[in-house]
Amino acid sequence: MNFFEELSKENVDVVEKDILSRWKKMDILNESIKVHNNDPYFVFYDGPATANGNPGLHHMVAKFLKDSFLKIVTSMFGKLKFFRLVLLLALAMIAGNISAQTIKGTVTDSSGETIIGATVMETGTQNGVVTDFDGNFTLQNVKG
Repeated sequence: MNFFEELSKENVDVVEKDILSRWKKMDILNESIKVHNNDPYFVFYDGPATANGNPGLHHMVAKFLKDSFLKIVTSMFGKLKFFRLVLLLALAMIAGNISAQTIKGTVTDSSGETIIGATVMETGTQNGVVTDFDGNFTLQNVKG
């Protein structure tokens, strides 16, 4: 049972030149512009994931979801503005949840003794917890 067409055994350079030649004959770039000529614009100000250092996994997952869902929606539902808006809002909610982190740790004093009942707060928020009897804490929904 074969679900996928077998890939060419040709050299990659030959295959790429063949594909490029077919795209030029079909005028793919201008045809794709013409198909979506009257659609509203979508603009995402999005640089490379590594522009400011090594990205976290939550950045890459959110980028993947945004890119793949919008490409699918654009290709399948070209002019359904409402569906795009709903999808975009859902995507934003998913990305927000993915970027939230859980931080666990133990609070100790300078001699290494655990501190019971210490308050641990996320800077600039009301998000905080109190350490348990072993000085441990779990801070959830920390923005990355």
